[in-house]
Parts: sequence; structure tokens; C-alpha cells
Amino acid sequence: MAQLITFKSSTFDVAREAPNPVNPIFGESVVNWLRAALREAGYEVSDAAPEDWGWYIDVRRGPDLYFVGATSDGDVVEGTREWTVQIHKPRTFMARLRGQGALSASDELTATILTILRRDADVRDLAVDTQA
Repeated sequence: MAQLITFKSSTFDVAREAPNPVNPIFGESVVNWLRAALREAGYEVSDAAPEDWGWYIDVRRGPDLYFVGATSDGDVVEGTREWTVQIHKPRTFMARLRGQGALSASDELTATILTILRRDADVRDLAVDTQA
């Protein structure tokens, strides 16, 4: 299961992003922004890394580990770009069998990221979708 958060913003300057060596898709500016905010909220966060669909960070608090990615390959409309943030919570095979540790709509990290996004006055059209 994954949480997909979509929003529109003109805050992030993709021209200042490092080139993604895997695939020319943006997202570094968003994960670096989230990285700083999540550290302030008490999470351990890795450096941003490229992936074929965008950029990601690993996020940890206590025993919980998450994979948070960001991407945008859409057009800019009136200075605004649409972004997608993905939140995944890896689990062992046994945890899956036992139904333990699944990412839920009320997950603390999801709530924290939504709070961070809602604090930014430039974030618009914020939506959350849970993917099974």
C-alpha cells in the first residue's frame, strides 16, 4: 500500500535541481524541502537520491522505516507545476502475512507531510489517494 499526495505549487525551482542521471524527471527540490521539515519534526532522513521516476529519501522514526518520493514531469501552467509525493512503508514478508505494520490513512508520517504541505501558502489542490 502507498499513499499518493498530489498538489500544485510554484515554490520549487526545478532549474536549480541536480540533473537526474537515471531519467530526466524532477523531484529533488521537493524531497530536499520535505527532508529539512521532517528533520525538524524529529525524523531521521537520508540524503535525496535519484530514481527512474523522480527523487526519494528514506525516512525513519523509531522502528518505522519509510520510502518517500517526489516527482513532476508535467507541464508548467501559469508558473505552477503539479507534484506527486509517494509514501511507502516497506514490510517483511512475515509482517505482510501477519497483517502487521501496514501503512494506513492515519499514519503519523502521512499526517506530518500533509501538515508540512498545508503550512505552505503556495500549495494548492492538495489531494491524498491510498493505493493498494
